[in-house]
Amino acid sequence: MDQETGWKELMRQAKSGDAEAQCRLGCKLDFGDDETECDKAAAREWYRRAAEQGNLTAMNNLGLMLKNGEGGPADLKAGLELLSRAAEAGDEYAQRNCGKACERGEIPGAGLAEAERWYRLAIAGGHREAIFDLGYLLSDLLPSPTAEQLAEAAQLYRKLADEGDCEACYNLAVHYDFGKGVPVNHRLAVKYYRIAAAQGHDMATYNLGCSYEHGRGVRQDRRKALSLYRRALELGDHWACGKIAYFYYEGWGGVRKSYRKSFEWNRNYFLKFRDVHAAYNLSVAYYSGRGVKRNLRKSFLWTKYAFTHGYSKNLNDLGYMYLKGIGTEKNPERAEYWLEKAVAANPDDDDALYNLGLLAQQAGDCRKAAAYFTRVLEIDPQDPYSHYRLGRIRLFGLDGSPDPAAAGFHLEAARKKLGCARRLLRSKRFQSRMGEKTE
Repeated sequence: MDQETGWKELMRQAKSGDAEAQCRLGCKLDFGDDETECDKAAAREWYRRAAEQGNLTAMNNLGLMLKNGEGGPADLKAGLELLSRAAEAGDEYAQRNCGKACERGEIPGAGLAEAERWYRLAIAGGHREAIFDLGYLLSDLLPSPTAEQLAEAAQLYRKLADEGDCEACYNLAVHYDFGKGVPVNHRLAVKYYRIAAAQGHDMATYNLGCSYEHGRGVRQDRRKALSLYRRALELGDHWACGKIAYFYYEGWGGVRKSYRKSFEWNRNYFLKFRDVHAAYNLSVAYYSGRGVKRNLRKSFLWTKYAFTHGYSKNLNDLGYMYLKGIGTEKNPERAEYWLEKAVAANPDDDDALYNLGLLAQQAGDCRKAAAYFTRVLEIDPQDPYSHYRLGRIRLFGLDGSPDPAAAGFHLEAARKKLGCARRLLRSKRFQSRMGEKTE
């Protein structure tokens, strides 16, 4: 039977009321093929006719078209109702689509637990893609997955990865790389990253580059790492741009060290992707004058941009700039805001704690300042600056009453690294204070 005869016969059967033929005709019009032009509106009508006769595939396909507004106006409620009816009747494709709808919050009152139920039913019915969906839900969507859930996710990914599924290989590699539900195994991570990278997976290519850069699961080879980062960038992974900039900054991977090229890569990184990591790197370049003329105002503006757009590391930097007036006017209130954010993000951020101590001391609250400097020394007992600040506060009783013995202890701890501590220890003021203690 030639194509034209086959088409006419399918149309005849569909017009005669054959639900299976109506559904097949809807599929041909929905997706188009060599003999049929795509016609979403006509496909929707043929699906409707077949669905009215209880054809589960047509119910699923019409449900999706209604939900997504294909071939006519969108009707989310009617679309979800059709999908639910087909799913309850046992159609594995509709079961998977119901799971996706629950996952996206499209069904009122149905959450991830309901999505999980539908995915499990779809898998039992033989739907291959639902295996990945369930694995992703268990490992990445649940707010606090248990060890058992992570282990099951890895097992689900392994089923698909062993068949060469690109996305499953990448996710399984991540599980092995970071010990999610399985013991850390960098060699196996590299194995599955390679399989996914060979199929053009951008993030797998990037992570494989990280493995070569750091020698995790493979012999360290920074030339290979740089080559993989360049390939990952070609595939669309924007993180690779930052890595290439860093390799130029360090002179790794066979490239000549060049702060200028590092700066240019970071600038292009930002211009193309508006990435906050690139913005922060530009702030550092302008602050240090490496690769570009030093400009503290631009450094401040790039730092401010990075932190106000979601960059969450080194929050102390912006607070310090407001504290010292670097690239901007001094602003104690803004300094305190950003320094407190830094401590909230990392209670052991000793730089932020020290700067809060300076801020308190400038405001005349030496008791509060002493508490911050003491906290710094709990984190880093050797910090000379906190020792010096505490030494001065204790020596002159700025937090209440003088304590020459404590002052001597802190100043002695700071004297090896700070000339100001040595000078104070030799000063008449210190000697007189210690004399008062002796008397």
